[in-house]
Amino acid sequence: MPICRLRFIPKPSGLRPIVNMSYSMGARAFNKGKQAQHFTQCLKTLFSVLNYERTKHTNLLGASVLGLNDVYRTWRAFVLHVRTLNPAPRMYFVKADVTGAYDAIPQEKLVEVVANMIRHPENTYCIRQYAVIQRDREGQIHRSFRRQVSTLSDLQPHMGQFVRHLQDSDTSALRNSVVIEQVLGLPINRPHLVGPSSSTWLFASVVPLGSLCYVQCQGIPQGSSLSTLLCSLCFGDMENKLFAEVQKDGLLLRFVDDFLLVTPHLVQAEAFLRALVHGIPEYGCMINLQKTVVNFPVDPGALDGTAPHQLPAHCLFPWCGLLLDTQTLEVFCDYTGYARTSIKASLTFQRIFKAGKNMRHKLLAVLRLKCHSLFLDLQMNSLQTVCINVYKIFLLQAYR
Repeated sequence: MPICRLRFIPKPSGLRPIVNMSYSMGARAFNKGKQAQHFTQCLKTLFSVLNYERTKHTNLLGASVLGLNDVYRTWRAFVLHVRTLNPAPRMYFVKADVTGAYDAIPQEKLVEVVANMIRHPENTYCIRQYAVIQRDREGQIHRSFRRQVSTLSDLQPHMGQFVRHLQDSDTSALRNSVVIEQVLGLPINRPHLVGPSSSTWLFASVVPLGSLCYVQCQGIPQGSSLSTLLCSLCFGDMENKLFAEVQKDGLLLRFVDDFLLVTPHLVQAEAFLRALVHGIPEYGCMINLQKTVVNFPVDPGALDGTAPHQLPAHCLFPWCGLLLDTQTLEVFCDYTGYARTSIKASLTFQRIFKAGKNMRHKLLAVLRLKCHSLFLDLQMNSLQTVCINVYKIFLLQAYR
């Protein structure tokens, strides 16, 4: 197992260790370049296979959302459904954050979840590597290297068939592009991915501290390309088994380890909160009560003498950079994170040739990111809410 570089990211209450598993120190320090390259290829292969399975079986992720696009699609469907109800029910909100999610997940449980995900022993996966040379709107040429996974049942052996398959799935992805096949790898079977010889070192890491090296035996390393996906799969398995009833008539969302439950049933909200407060050791799930927020009264006696932060019944409820109106279900962007920092620190620029052009490109990229349909959809948000969102987006950009 190659030795990985460790770095720390500052937090308000300490430091967060990040392991760069794509950068192996073993290749330089111990002259084990081939071993490090093999390790990286195994990580990429498992990542590709797990992504293939989770797109085929979307229920495997449970309530997980992988970005604003997922949040928008799920929240919009929920809001439009609720607005058909007459009278509109009162909604109970619960926000919970798992304490040290990556560090607490039991590796044995994670191996079990991944093994069950690749459920058919006869499944054989083929990895196709190809390059895409593409021209952007400004006429610049870019190249990217991609991987595509398929089983023998849906394999497109000829390059022409494969390109037509890509075009059918997304007509705009290959516009003004040249696709070049590189490698169609040998078939990979299930034991190779989650067998006893591979599962231990795929989910662990070795980091140097001083003159000693340490192996991570609990949890999964932060910084691996697999980390977010593995965490989402593990908690998705927990939700499918334990919280199916909680989602009745409501909506459960989770961005990595940040839970949000919106339900018209107070009993379900209290049961969900109680389960998370008591913890689920099987999945290493224990929430941080200091970051737990609700919009209804909670009896501290029901939670072993502790109580989460309580907001009014009608408020703007914070979750993952969003402010959700608990009555109208409209969405605002949360800018409170800028309150105790400088705008200068919110962007970084490189001192390179044509630095001004690079700064302009970066500012426009941030602006596009903020102008998301989640804030601008007039079917989901009122005209006043959309105008407020647009005003704040451009105000922040003006400060920058």
